[in-house]
Amino acid sequence: MVEDTPATPCLRVNRLRLRELLSTNIPVQWDKQAFSVSESPDTVTVSFQDGTSATGSLLIGADGVWSAIRPHVLKQPNEAILEPFSSAVILGELQLSGEAMEKQLQMGHTGWVALGAGYTLFSGLNRVLVDENGVVKGDYYWVMGNLEHADVKGMTGEEKLAFALEKAGGLGEEFLVTIRGTKAEGVKDFVSDFRGEAVWGFLLTSMVQSWWDALIPGSKFPAVNRVLLIGDAAHPMTPSTYLLLCGVVSG
Repeated sequence: MVEDTPATPCLRVNRLRLRELLSTNIPVQWDKQAFSVSESPDTVTVSFQDGTSATGSLLIGADGVWSAIRPHVLKQPNEAILEPFSSAVILGELQLSGEAMEKQLQMGHTGWVALGAGYTLFSGLNRVLVDENGVVKGDYYWVMGNLEHADVKGMTGEEKLAFALEKAGGLGEEFLVTIRGTKAEGVKDFVSDFRGEAVWGFLLTSMVQSWWDALIPGSKFPAVNRVLLIGDAAHPMTPSTYLLLCGVVSG
């Protein structure tokens, strides 16, 4: 577990808050869709679908799984690289405080992952808040993934909670706290941010999500002069196994 110490300083923040802070006083241009890249010995230019373009000395493609920059680097279309992976999931949101929250923080300050037979279970802390009485509370969410569509199709919120508890019943009771603390109306189609708006979620009401995975050997990346890929643009992977942190570290 990573601790905030003088030797290992760290700061945990809500993801959307971090993005907003990083964009402070930066003229971010939204709704831009790149479609082509051209390089010269001294510059690189990216062209957008709205007819505009941008030129600089270095282009960093951090545009996700369906990267518009990756085809320029690999000289292959994304369709030839990516492979679909479907997984049914159950997603819940709840609020914890007091001893229950303290124990979850002891298990993992930001979150934890448990791998079981036929499922993965992730529980994470979305944000911390203090109510009008000074009580510290945590907005938590959990995701049980790698499930078969037929197992959860048509289930009500209560049925999904019962299924999740039965599925994860072999884990210690400390791993079931977030599931047990979720009400039927807490079974969601998305994880909300600190304003209650959707951050990310699952597109189908049947709770089946199509992810895109790929394993791109380092030897496939040619020696391009002025274009780099990072994150899912360089190593796309399904989050259903919750290896994102490992990908960030290796990246």
